[in-house]
Amino acid sequence: MKQFSWIILVLLMCTMCSSGAEWQDVIDKSHSNPSAPANPEEPTDSEDPSTPEDPSNPSDPAGESVVTLGIFTDAHYSATKSPSNERYYQNSKKKVADAVSVFNGAAVDMAVSLGDIVDNEYDDYQDIGQALKTLTMPFYQILGNHDFITPFSEEQQAAALQVLGISNRYFSIVKDDFRLIFLDGSDIAKYSNAIGSAGYREAEDIYATLRDDQEENAKAYNGAIGEAQMEWLEDELEEAAEKSQVVICFCHIPLAVDGAGKYTLWNREDMIDMLEEAKCVKAFIAGHHHEGGYADNGGFHHITLKGMVVGENTTSYSVVKIYKDRLVIDGYGREEDKEYKFR
Repeated sequence: MKQFSWIILVLLMCTMCSSGAEWQDVIDKSHSNPSAPANPEEPTDSEDPSTPEDPSNPSDPAGESVVTLGIFTDAHYSATKSPSNERYYQNSKKKVADAVSVFNGAAVDMAVSLGDIVDNEYDDYQDIGQALKTLTMPFYQILGNHDFITPFSEEQQAAALQVLGISNRYFSIVKDDFRLIFLDGSDIAKYSNAIGSAGYREAEDIYATLRDDQEENAKAYNGAIGEAQMEWLEDELEEAAEKSQVVICFCHIPLAVDGAGKYTLWNREDMIDMLEEAKCVKAFIAGHHHEGGYADNGGFHHITLKGMVVGENTTSYSVVKIYKDRLVIDGYGREEDKEYKFR
């Protein structure tokens, strides 16, 4: 009888151990993520690495200031022009619409065009505007050399600016710790002034001097920042420095591009000197050169984004996050992902 009792006791203990092991397995599974990869650094198959982070994503460090922009440049939309030099003008309306969809999904703070949204034709302004109507955030744009009617007409150009909703050709936006300065690189240019006007004569004089000096940027498609705009910019920089704001400048025409200096502003040296002296400028973002590029000149980053018009089935645009200490580009199409640390 005693031997039989011991056998029963052993069987009971085995049953309890087995049940405990099964319960522990249930607890472990309830805290696990069956879709999590073995290596947490690797994305799961269900993740789309091209999807931009939500600006409110908790992965952003808690309490860290950030402003998020959706940016495209050089769409060169035309309803009638045939492809030329890898520029597919008619395809840009859909490319812009696709970018708008991504910007809306990413909930960016603002959308920005860095110029050349059309290709010199007045009738195309209304058409491309249809692709922008579904934006759910403010839209800002600056002018490029192809945003001016050819041949130039002050009356038609004024009407075009009204269609685009542009009341000021250069302006600034202050958001939290950031000051975004949008510049007009076509301020002094042959294509942006009526022939014979004071502005046209000033542009001709600068252009002639650059050609005489055999400067690489002596190109009629470039331009310069005018004196009044320079004075305004100086005031903006002084105020930003006083308030310890991070300044990012935007312009259609770059100040510096490694290996592509011919695509830069006519008065680039004066501009670089001013921005460098201010100390608060961290980056200068531009378009104009469709292959994009980068330069480290004057103590801040010179970032040239790629042109959307290039390629029949490719595009180029970005979701850009600006932090106090860095700038992060989430690129689409030909635009690459980049991160730039501020000095």
